[in-house]
Amino acid sequence: MGLSNVGKKSGPGVFISEVVKGGAADLDGRLVQGDQIISVNGNDLKNASQEEAAPVLKMAQGRITMCIRRLKVGNRGGRGDQSLPPNVVTTGTPKTITLTRGQHGLGFSIVGGFGSPHGDMPIFVKTVFEKGAAMEQGGLKRGDQILSVNTLSLEGLSHQEAVNILKNCEGNVVLQILS
Repeated sequence: MGLSNVGKKSGPGVFISEVVKGGAADLDGRLVQGDQIISVNGNDLKNASQEEAAPVLKMAQGRITMCIRRLKVGNRGGRGDQSLPPNVVTTGTPKTITLTRGQHGLGFSIVGGFGSPHGDMPIFVKTVFEKGAAMEQGGLKRGDQILSVNTLSLEGLSHQEAVNILKNCEGNVVLQILS
């Protein structure tokens, strides 16, 4: 197919980590690094691990029908005003949750970001700790994508940039997420 994929460390979900130059996916031009593979030829991969998805992708032959979810739009400098390319369909309804930082902090860790070892990915909740605002106040769970923190978009940021934003928040922290 001309693509490499990677699974999330902290749960299900398979993403395109590379589109191989000159391969079928590159020649088609519609798939990009960071796309989540939802299904291949009717095989549901939305909640699959990389190990479960690999044989489905390897066995696909001939004309292949893929359903993808584009979690990230734009380029590395994606902090400015952008319009969506006409072929990008955004899915899911973002929801807003507010956490109040207490003595145990916000109480969650993240994974992903631009330049991540798994390829350029959106920022996801990796772990919700037993102590901290996320567990005490609810509303946030492992695998949620964090779109913004106090209206600051996390799109296109590195892992460390996102960590720094979260660490520097005080009091009420408003998160926009996709569950």
